[in-house]
Amino acid sequence: MESKSQSQMNELKNMIRELSVSNRTPALQQQPPRIELECPVCMEVAKPPMRLKQCGKGHIICDSCHTQAEGEANAQWQAEEADRVGNPNIDLCHTCREVITGRPSELERILGLS
Repeated sequence: MESKSQSQMNELKNMIRELSVSNRTPALQQQPPRIELECPVCMEVAKPPMRLKQCGKGHIICDSCHTQAEGEANAQWQAEEADRVGNPNIDLCHTCREVITGRPSELERILGLS
């Protein structure tokens, strides 16, 4: 019985040695996967100093495309009837037509944009 426990003890010691050796050698020296995200309107890859906006479903658009779309929507809206104020279609997602809700702060942080 003592030899069985001695053999288990030796096996455990070997396992501990292997773990300590593997902790000293660097694991695969790979860089984390690079995330590239494109604005679906201009197809530009998100990189600093680009800022993003998103809808409630998580679709994104770059801030410059959103600003440009706002300007175009306002111009079209005001051209149709001069007495109108404010266009309800300005803050709509280009993908799903849901309302643009704000900035994806965490995504911007992950992408290194903020």
